Amino acid sequence: MSNNAIQNRIAFKATPVAKTLTTINDTISEIKILKLNKDDMPFIEDLSRKIKIEELLPNEPKPAIYQKIVNSAFEHILLKKDRDAFIAIKGNKPCAIMTTRDDYNAMNLVYLAALPVKFNEKVSNAGKSMVRHFLSLFEKSENTTGVVYPEMKNIDRLEPFYKKCGFTSSLAACWRMTMQKKDLPQIINKIEKDFQYHKINNAKDIDLFEKLNTF
Repeated sequence: MSNNAIQNRIAFKATPVAKTLTTINDTISEIKILKLNKDDMPFIEDLSRKIKIEELLPNEPKPAIYQKIVNSAFEHILLKKDRDAFIAIKGNKPCAIMTTRDDYNAMNLVYLAALPVKFNEKVSNAGKSMVRHFLSLFEKSENTTGVVYPEMKNIDRLEPFYKKCGFTSSLAACWRMTMQKKDLPQIINKIEKDFQYHKINNAKDIDLFEKLNTF
């Protein structure tokens, strides 16, 4: 589908729900998190075709695995109606996507993928900002356990990342990592040493085709 054909469809809408602020060299860097409207996905369809990890991140040691994670995250945003979906943006660039599911036994971080914003460049704290929003969702959930399922072929990189974000490896199964709600205050305090997190209330929907640039 051509860009013109996509943009001639119903305008894509997303709702700002949170932002993180990092101070770097006395300059504030903002990452905004938006909840996606899964009834209308032309922007996500367009973006998914443009994220080519091997081309955009030539120094990535495991491009095929990274691409699989990105593709799976996009697929679940587009196809799975039982999951909430979010996109993080910095300036006018998408920098991460995430899907979550709050079900009968756990608050699940289903997929999380940081996205390159230009050739050989990703945004610092994009993934952590998404995890911080997951923690906010977990706070409101009735479930007392949070779960993430790292891609096992990339576990050497993902497990340390999720441990820094408050998850611990499960003794029952090495393919999942968990956190307990009772530990949330300590986890949140630790992760917010890297940035400030603020909820955005009563925001108006925005048209991502109008506001954002991709590649």
